[in-house]
Amino acid sequence: MTILHVISSLERRHGGPIAALAGLVRAQCRAGHAVAVAAPPAAPEADTIEPELKAAGGSVTNVPVLRPFRGYAAAKAALSGGISAADIVHIHGVWEEILYQAAVLAREHDIPYLIRTCGMLDRWSLSQKPLKKRVYLALRLKRVLRCAAAVHTTAESERGHVSRIGGVRTVVVPNGLDLSVFRNLTADNYYACNHPSIKDKTIVLFLGRLHPKKGVQLLIPAFRKCRAANAVLVIAGPDHDGYRHELEELAASSDDESPILFCGPIYGDDRFRAMRDADLFVLPSFQENFGIAVAEAMAAGTPVIVSDQVALESEVRGSGGGAVTSCDVDSIARALSTWLGDAALREEAGIRAGNFAQETFSWDRLAERLDEIYSQKCDSWERSEPGR
Repeated sequence: MTILHVISSLERRHGGPIAALAGLVRAQCRAGHAVAVAAPPAAPEADTIEPELKAAGGSVTNVPVLRPFRGYAAAKAALSGGISAADIVHIHGVWEEILYQAAVLAREHDIPYLIRTCGMLDRWSLSQKPLKKRVYLALRLKRVLRCAAAVHTTAESERGHVSRIGGVRTVVVPNGLDLSVFRNLTADNYYACNHPSIKDKTIVLFLGRLHPKKGVQLLIPAFRKCRAANAVLVIAGPDHDGYRHELEELAASSDDESPILFCGPIYGDDRFRAMRDADLFVLPSFQENFGIAVAEAMAAGTPVIVSDQVALESEVRGSGGGAVTSCDVDSIARALSTWLGDAALREEAGIRAGNFAQETFSWDRLAERLDEIYSQKCDSWERSEPGR
């Protein structure tokens, strides 16, 4: 089978989505498929897609930016060539022009297509520039979603958001992980090696982009409020528009002596070692379409506390691998107090989290599930497409 993935310029610029797509491409290539990726070009210094995807065994086509009256025909021709050669088209995202045109061209070439919504249709995302999005949804997006062979969501909660549109066929296939990296980590303790002053403390880890959406501004006062003995909150991740300074001021504003450590971004194997050697991983986000860091922490065998706005919240509940809170300081503080005060609870939940991740997030297993969906949708395409 020839599979074409179409991604947006935003996704191309971010390492997390590209790493996830590379994992899927690698698994699909191992299964014997021919896999290509079409994307708008990126500045060389910002591009992460070429090495990742070529190393995974896929090919990459640079599609000129789709702008009316400026190279529009050439861009559509480049995109059309890849679509016409594919057996199925998998579109990642909903708002950019290249994604809409990919759906239109797939219908013109009579090629079944899937659209992965990437969390862009949940309430929080739709509340950003809401008028513009409502108009676009009404005039364009609803039709291409309803005409898709399937709308791909990565969690049951995301499926619920998409289903509100009505008339769409949804499938749930989570993002995956390269689980081998967790089995091959060195045995040394990340915090003893890199932050020896906290090596004997109970580690509460937030690891992600420092952005208001992530809810760290709730986690800091919640950690102070729970007053856990011998615990430290480690905040790791890249800064977004100077937001780290605001968080540091918030952390310094309390008289409580519970330590909070800002350690900047963590990359590569150190990222997974930091997760493995933490006692709790916390993500109190206001919106998370999947929560890849949550899946990684679970795979590392670390119990997780997430907000009920993280798409994996039902998986966290069902697996017994952690707890789910509301997006408010009191709820987060209560959960921290419970989990920091019970080492046996953390140990048991960590085992459950690790077992769940091994069973759920294998890329090879998820690629097999997508193979089944692709084959089914190819076989039933003429019968299922509305308005044909």
